[in-house]
Amino acid sequence: MPEYVCGSQEETDKLLDYFTNKAPKITKEYLLVHHDKSLVVSDAIEFSSKGIYCFDITDYKKYDQYGCIAIPEKPLNISQLPYISKK
Repeated sequence: MPEYVCGSQEETDKLLDYFTNKAPKITKEYLLVHHDKSLVVSDAIEFSSKGIYCFDITDYKKYDQYGCIAIPEKPLNISQLPYISKK
């Protein structure tokens, strides 16, 4: 997760732990790429079912070309996150 998303490495780690281990599935997810059974695609499906948009490299010949690979039907609002410090 990019540093600008969170105020600190500690917040980043808490969010990653939350979405990996604790966050409930709250919505239907939509996969925008071919499901190739890879870990990246499986993770994208899992995170999108928790309300998160998922991005990854979409052109492996150009490693700086990212695109959305999975979207939630109902996106999570930042106010729903228990670990974000309110500034």
